Amino acid sequence: MDQHNALPERRINFTLHSEQGMQAAITEGMKETSLYIFNGIILSLVLLLCVLISFAVMFDRFTCSRITFLWFVALLVPVSSFLTSFAIYNSLGYSVNAITLLIPFLALAYAYDTIIVLTHTWLSDADLRRDSSSEHLLEVFATCMPSIVITATTSIGFFMAATFKIPNYAVMSVFIGFILITTVFFTMFLYAPCLMLLTPAPTFTSIPDTAPGLIREKSCNLSRTKRVYAYEISSSRLLKLFGILVLILGFIAPTYYGLNRVNYNLDYRQLLPSSSPRNIGVHYMSDLAWPQYFTILFFIESPPDFSDPTQYLEYKKMIADIEKMEHKLPNTTDMTWINDFCQFTGTSPHDSALNMTLFKKFINDDIYKAWRDGIKFSFNESGHATIHTMLHMVSFKDTKSLGDKAKLFSNARKVVSKYPQFNVHPFDTDVGIADVITQVSGALSWISMVSLIAMFLVSILIFGNLTVAVVNSIMSVLVFLATIAFISILGLNLNPFYGTYLLFVAALAPKYSTHFCYFYQQSLLCAAVIFIPVAFCPVAIFREIAYIHMIMTAIGFVVSSFLLQVFLVLLPEAFTGTHFLYSPIH
Repeated sequence: MDQHNALPERRINFTLHSEQGMQAAITEGMKETSLYIFNGIILSLVLLLCVLISFAVMFDRFTCSRITFLWFVALLVPVSSFLTSFAIYNSLGYSVNAITLLIPFLALAYAYDTIIVLTHTWLSDADLRRDSSSEHLLEVFATCMPSIVITATTSIGFFMAATFKIPNYAVMSVFIGFILITTVFFTMFLYAPCLMLLTPAPTFTSIPDTAPGLIREKSCNLSRTKRVYAYEISSSRLLKLFGILVLILGFIAPTYYGLNRVNYNLDYRQLLPSSSPRNIGVHYMSDLAWPQYFTILFFIESPPDFSDPTQYLEYKKMIADIEKMEHKLPNTTDMTWINDFCQFTGTSPHDSALNMTLFKKFINDDIYKAWRDGIKFSFNESGHATIHTMLHMVSFKDTKSLGDKAKLFSNARKVVSKYPQFNVHPFDTDVGIADVITQVSGALSWISMVSLIAMFLVSILIFGNLTVAVVNSIMSVLVFLATIAFISILGLNLNPFYGTYLLFVAALAPKYSTHFCYFYQQSLLCAAVIFIPVAFCPVAIFREIAYIHMIMTAIGFVVSSFLLQVFLVLLPEAFTGTHFLYSPIH
């Protein structure tokens, strides 16, 4: 020490790493990210306006003032949906947590989709003869609302997930369910009436017999393009073969590969801005301290009577099982009062019992009295000590991440569950987030499965054809699973934030196939641009969520615009007709 201090150029750098400091840095990162999110929302609103303008040009039905007003009403749908859902959510006593902060994006994405589908159907069918605008609206609802309802039926699964054993995901699933239902409600009862008032159906009159000239049917480049594309899909064997290869090599094989390599983890640096000095503290803990020495606190609420050989033997069996855990350091690195007590009394922890009449002298010793903070005890009249609660600190190595912590806690709980009589609780300051990491897999599997099954059952009723409903559901599941698989292939570990967004993927996946299956049109995806600015934000976890969104959009685009058509055409026409199972071909 004196030699070090004698040289003025030598320094000791102290890095203060604390929960409060981390929370402040994470909050600062959220503030920085909010600007990128705001820019993404503005960009998506601009794109929605561009879509309405393109409809105006395509169908020649809007004026500038009508477009502006309809755009404003369209904005009210996701806002009203989110506020209403949030009010119901709060009134039921649920609280907001970190993973519910992504819910507004679902409101925007789903609202944009329903709005564009409804608007396009209203305008594209406007030239069909109707007696009134109200009759036209009923026909539009008959055309597009079934597909919108099918995509919203995933809410059934999300509501059922309210009984899920993991509270964070259970309450978030309820929130998602309310978003889906209220979006459909406000689309039908707010946006649709305004659409009818602003763009009423044309009034048809009889054509005079003396009318000169030839009446030509209006057409547009988009319609011609769709006809050419549909013809090529249905007649080209090369395209069909290409579609099969894309499905097998581009989706099924990567999905199988990626799903077998999914890892669950969270690095605190993902929550911090890249320029934050708190990254240094996380580096020291995650990369240097934990791999060499990490301690789990075992709180023992019902310790044995250490003077009773039978009870003490059971306790030693539990400790022996803990010693067998993977990455366990030698027991000399553990901290427990028993080791110090035996050293003080000249006995061994492996003895058949401990002489608890010596405990009073031990706990009052100047060296060992610090254990008063880790033990609750009492003495009887003869001076025999009874331990009521105690702390046992167990050390491990090679703990390099929160994912490793989660595995350790899971294994520790399995060990202590064999000895319920001691009522042992493993603990660490990160136990909460570590538990959530281990819950991601179960939450994704159970909630998404129930939601997609609910969608499948409702689609059978609405489509009226089992084959089309099966194809629709398979493609929805493919979008969901392929998104998870490609995340794994890109080297991203699933964490609670990604798990939350993947539940959004489960809620949105049916739209990529359902809208096409029902009336052979795919809505434009305004929500795809929300995350483009976020892809450049300084907080890694939000950048990567933006990447996940782009992956889902790309997969959904390929499925909806190519694969679905190819496989519907490949199926025998008798199985995709108007009957439930088989439609005779005359």
